[in-house]
Amino acid sequence: MNKLWKYVASSVFIGSVTYGLIKYFRGGVCTCSKTLHGLGPVIITGGNSDIGKALAIELGLRGGTLILACRDLKKGAKAKLEIAKAVNRPSLRVFVKHLDFCSFQSIRSFADTIEKEFPQIYALVNCAGVFYHPQQLTDDRYDVTFQTNYLGPFVLTHYLLDHLKKQNCCRVVNVSSEAHRKVRVNDLLAILHDQSELRSHLVAYGVSKLLLNFFTIDLGRSMRFSRNKGLLINVADPGYTETKLYRNYSNPELQEHSNSWLFPLQKLFRQLARKTPQEGLATLPPCQYMEGEANRSMVLQIGGSFGYIIRKETLIAGRWGAKPYEGSGVRLNIAEGPLELMVFDGKSLIIGEIGGPFGSLVDACVCSMHLSEKAHFRVEMTPEEIDLTIELVELDFGGFIHQWDAAKKFDMAVKRKELGKQLFQENLLTEAANRFSKAFRVLCSIPISVETPLDCIDSVNVSDIQLLKETLYNNMSACYFRHQNFDSVIPLCQKVLALNPCNVKALFKIGVAYEHERDFEKAHQALSTVLEIEPNNKAAADHLETVKVQLRQVNFRLNSMMKKMISGTIGK
Repeated sequence: MNKLWKYVASSVFIGSVTYGLIKYFRGGVCTCSKTLHGLGPVIITGGNSDIGKALAIELGLRGGTLILACRDLKKGAKAKLEIAKAVNRPSLRVFVKHLDFCSFQSIRSFADTIEKEFPQIYALVNCAGVFYHPQQLTDDRYDVTFQTNYLGPFVLTHYLLDHLKKQNCCRVVNVSSEAHRKVRVNDLLAILHDQSELRSHLVAYGVSKLLLNFFTIDLGRSMRFSRNKGLLINVADPGYTETKLYRNYSNPELQEHSNSWLFPLQKLFRQLARKTPQEGLATLPPCQYMEGEANRSMVLQIGGSFGYIIRKETLIAGRWGAKPYEGSGVRLNIAEGPLELMVFDGKSLIIGEIGGPFGSLVDACVCSMHLSEKAHFRVEMTPEEIDLTIELVELDFGGFIHQWDAAKKFDMAVKRKELGKQLFQENLLTEAANRFSKAFRVLCSIPISVETPLDCIDSVNVSDIQLLKETLYNNMSACYFRHQNFDSVIPLCQKVLALNPCNVKALFKIGVAYEHERDFEKAHQALSTVLEIEPNNKAAADHLETVKVQLRQVNFRLNSMMKKMISGTIGK
């Protein structure tokens, strides 16, 4: 009897835990009862299957007019019949249009068709996507996953944006994924640098969703300052939903980390944690029905480990779309702020070339504004807070950086480097590091092909570009070195040494950094290399003597411990 009771209790416990996990992963249910009568058509990309089709049925039941954007028109026509049968409403209108995110030409044709055939659009839901797709390039020379999940929705949204804004109330919803949380900075930079480089399918998917989130946030901020307050953009995560998105992932031959037992194990977990498409769409309708004007406040975090937080409140909305970027010329009216900032009041400035202790702060604030906008900023700096009130009076755009040639980008990077050196000499480390970092980002936008390397790009020698990168890495590490942030010094110096193993400054800084991190063997190696190159380097010799003393002490302690261990073993 006791054994039977144990079995019953164990079964109840396991069943309760399993049920709890299933309920947790499947999430809540949308209880919104609003309808879409009279609001205009809703475009659903990938609307012929899975979450897209489930959303189409849900919106059809709520009185919406549907436009299914499908790559395969036959599947779209079949989905149209299934949606009509599920909705069972005589007045339901469903249109099927061809759209292939792997082709910019197809996106353009689709947008032109929509503008000609539909006077107004209520919503665009970018639901189409691929996961674990075998790596290949589209006709536009982009990775299939990258173009389908990010570039396609990006281009389509911008093509249809003006058409959407013709209606007073309109929405854009991008479907994302938790996979974006697994992306590292190096993964992002690698994919942006070279689309043909072999990489993990999971990384490619995560990067595409991270960039989709960035796009949503940036466009959402722009919409906040638009005169059309009815246009809202949202991003939604349907959760772990079992759809045809996993058709490539379910093939063990394509699995990067597959083995005989791991793949069946994850398949079992998927059965436990997955949602149906109907359950997965629960996050999407609330985005469609969301009402009201977007919040006019935002928070920016600037400057990394020795930076600051900016809280912005818009006082007067500016002209949407007229926004400054790196290299733009601006004129500001500063009504409130420290004396060091008041010197910029009414003067013409160039974003990225503003000196002084608050240059990067002005850059960050102004780049969040639009022409004719007036805003109040509260800056949380250690150990004080600063209040600013700025009006963007004039703007000379100057073009996007990606439109510049290599010579202009190189010149800008050199200017940022020189300004950073001047700020470093004034011991303005945050400002200096910011300028060096901006110079490096501009420099990295110059495309250098690994497959077919060139000696010169737009009259700029590739060797000069590489030398400037080495210098910028070195200068950034010097800022962190003086700030005594040795955790950041080490990786920056490693990048310098990867470009030039004999760079004395980098060897010295990394040696001292290893000394402070108590990695004395690596410190000894780096400092010894410095003295091999420069035998009369007194600073390196002094640090090396300190490191040798520390090494002897460590070795003495280790020897003492070993003797005690050995003597204790022999005694037993």
